[in-house]
Amino acid sequence: MIKRKSDIGETVVKNLQKGNGDTIFHHFMTRDEAYQTGRVFAQVTLNPGCSIGVHEHHGEFEGYYILSGEALVTDNGETAILVPGDYHMCKDGDSHGIACYGDEALNFIALIINVPKG
Repeated sequence: MIKRKSDIGETVVKNLQKGNGDTIFHHFMTRDEAYQTGRVFAQVTLNPGCSIGVHEHHGEFEGYYILSGEALVTDNGETAILVPGDYHMCKDGDSHGIACYGDEALNFIALIINVPKG
């Protein structure tokens, strides 16, 4: 299967997880296309002043891979600045949030995958 850029729609979510402003998603794959093994595989954009609020993951984990811009990431209460090429993973039961840091838009890949039940 090939999806062209024109086939990948844009979804805007306001104040995601009680964050600030708009979170812009370009979803590469739907939950059905992932055989129900995850719920997000997308390029995400946060413009200056925008953020995804701190939240927990249960039964899944989420990874962020920074493409451009700078991110202020909260990882279980600790904060760090991430730059292009950096990666953050929030494991099952952990908490995190992300904000655009600086004057340039933040672009990153987000992937949420279910944790196998064992």
